Amino acid sequence: LWEIVNGNRDQWRPEHILTPSLLKDWPNILDDQMYPIEVSIAFDKPLKKEPSPRFKKKLEVYQAEREHRDEEMMSRQNHFEKFINVYGTLDSTYVEIEDSFACEVLISGKGLKDLVVNYPYVFEVKEIEHQHDEHETRRVERSKQFADPEPTHQEDQEQDRDEENG
Repeated sequence: LWEIVNGNRDQWRPEHILTPSLLKDWPNILDDQMYPIEVSIAFDKPLKKEPSPRFKKKLEVYQAEREHRDEEMMSRQNHFEKFINVYGTLDSTYVEIEDSFACEVLISGKGLKDLVVNYPYVFEVKEIEHQHDEHETRRVERSKQFADPEPTHQEDQEQDRDEENG
């Protein structure tokens, strides 16, 4: 608790929010370089279990609470997007779970520093692994390369005749 209240915020937050590899690179983050990252934002507004439809009043109350919660979630997401748009772009849709949401962003080093040190509700920042994407792209390109060639017009006609006769 002392570290949070009285400690060095510039050092405490990165140690608890960044992945080990990003923390290692933290002193070398360049203000003008763009960084693809995944950010997780806290949103602890849990809902009670949805009541059975036969309890109409309880269901109405639940639906109103859910609507209010969804509006608050959207408000937090809009606030986050405005922050990100100052420094970069949102590169994915939000993944929402009960107590948080996450997304991918492309952000300048200056924005990354501001996000980690000053933005409320952020609890995890990690680098995006592009190796999987490149591997997936290469795999798809290879499969296209070795796929059966498109049938010729003559082969199409022969197949049509076989189906008609067959």
